[in-house]
Amino acid sequence: MKNKARWFKNLSIKNKVQRIFIVSMIVMFILSALFFISITRIKLARTFADRNTEKVNSVQKTYSSIINNVNNISRMIMVNDSVLEYLRDDKHPPDLPKVSDDAVIAVNDDAVAESNDAVVAEIYRILDSFSGSYSVFVLKQCVVPVKNPMRTDSEPESPVEYERKTFYVHKAIGIMKPVANKLFSADWYGRAEMNNGGAIIIPNNREAFTANTDISTFSFTRVINDIDTQKPIGLLVINIPVSELEETYEDVVGDDGFMAYCDYDGTVISGNTTDSVTKDLISKHPGIKSHDSYQTISDDKAINSRRLTDTGFYILCSSKISFFDDITQELIVQIIGMFFLIVIMLSFISRYINKYVTSPVTKLSETMLLAEENGSPVQFQDYADRDDEIGTLQQCYNDMASRIDTLLEEIKVEEEQRRHAERVAVQEQMKPHFLYNTLDTIGCMALQNTREEVYDAVEALGVFYRKFLSKGSEAIPVKDEITIVQKYIKLLKLRNDTEFNDEYFIEDGLENMMIARLILQPFVENSIQHGIIPKGEPGVIRISIYSENNRMHIKVYDSGIGMEQWQIDALLNGNDEKSFGFKSTVSRIKSFYKGNAFVTINSNVGEFCEIDINVPYHG
Repeated sequence: MKNKARWFKNLSIKNKVQRIFIVSMIVMFILSALFFISITRIKLARTFADRNTEKVNSVQKTYSSIINNVNNISRMIMVNDSVLEYLRDDKHPPDLPKVSDDAVIAVNDDAVAESNDAVVAEIYRILDSFSGSYSVFVLKQCVVPVKNPMRTDSEPESPVEYERKTFYVHKAIGIMKPVANKLFSADWYGRAEMNNGGAIIIPNNREAFTANTDISTFSFTRVINDIDTQKPIGLLVINIPVSELEETYEDVVGDDGFMAYCDYDGTVISGNTTDSVTKDLISKHPGIKSHDSYQTISDDKAINSRRLTDTGFYILCSSKISFFDDITQELIVQIIGMFFLIVIMLSFISRYINKYVTSPVTKLSETMLLAEENGSPVQFQDYADRDDEIGTLQQCYNDMASRIDTLLEEIKVEEEQRRHAERVAVQEQMKPHFLYNTLDTIGCMALQNTREEVYDAVEALGVFYRKFLSKGSEAIPVKDEITIVQKYIKLLKLRNDTEFNDEYFIEDGLENMMIARLILQPFVENSIQHGIIPKGEPGVIRISIYSENNRMHIKVYDSGIGMEQWQIDALLNGNDEKSFGFKSTVSRIKSFYKGNAFVTINSNVGEFCEIDINVPYHG
């Protein structure tokens, strides 16, 4: 991560801006696309929810027509004279007294089917008037005497015992028999009676009827009241095939969802799903039970429910919301149009920033680099008419460039003056002290040595000072620099008792090579004074000049006491206060060669010291 940050940091401003705009364009496109998709998903979710609502409304409407159809059948049966006459017959023997209200009456759980042709005929007639295939049961409970089949006529008569027994007339599909104690329980008869003549729908009737058929049904139930007394006289149950419920949704359900009728607990009565799915759905969404109508979006599904009034039914509808399946051509056009709009907008902004910010900064940077290559500032005039930050930056740069030009000229003058002063100082240093001592030595030689030896000494002194003090160019040929050193060493040998030899190794062709003036004498003097003399034994001073890799090496070697590494570092870094001559000579060399010169020292303590002057060579 740090490497990437460093890489981005080192990019040019132009490249930074380009990459920022590319990333911004991509991010804006993604965010905009996500925004459009989110809005579209919300719209699609609402659309799917509305479709589900329409489906549920359609199913409920069809269901209501079925129930209304059955309700009309039930009304016609309830007011039919034959049915009423059958229900009014309480089967009480006319020769027996009425049963008192406080009599103990046993309950017989068996339901007895009766053959009442008139009632059955009327039921068939009524059903033929309506569409649908239904099973109809007309039931009544009567208090009748208990018959004892074991009693003989010779036995005395015992008190009459009564029981409550269920009788019914029916028209059914297949063989179907009602369970009396279930039908006349609080869950069935009790609920129907409390509904004051209205009907109730029982979704699960498996415990109330036994049948030899696999046809599933649900029950339409209502209490039949006597028209005259308005008292309950029987129970009407119409079993409706579940297949009729399937017909209500088979045209509206798709492969991406389900439609189901289920009871309060989520058990599927009819539908293209399973109990586990509906029960899980109801457990996750309690609002299905607590609201007559419920609608929500969950897990990319549109869920709708409708509770059917006065029944134990719920209609559940679930549809999968598939964005990509329902994406419209209009949305695709909008996304593409948005993308091109973003590209055009960001391109315009990028061109504006490039023209008014990036390009000026880049040109200013290029001008500075050009100034660095040329070694002097270059004026920048491309945006002189601008009064903004770029114009201010240009003006400040030009002012700085002018100031730098002035300072460079001043530095050049000062450097020239300094170099001249250093050269003069070296020359002046050599004038009195060295001259007086040498003259004293020659005077002694005049008294003790031959005339030829005195002449050689005077001649050497004359040549040395003539070349050392001569005015002219800062550069002299190698051979003249060697002559100065040779005469200087010859004069030193006259003054010092220390014995040393001087050796010279000059590569052929380098004698006339121009080098900086007076660079060898200070190093030779330093080698003799601080190397050879302190050692106290004969030594060697060796001057070597040769070329290598288009550069020239000028080496001064002495076999003196050598130097420690810390002494070498102090000398090269200019931290040795006693080495003014060494420091000033190195400074003159670097100044003469414009920094393209190097001075290094190689030494072993007690053995030798060698100074290497590495300068440009142009052979």
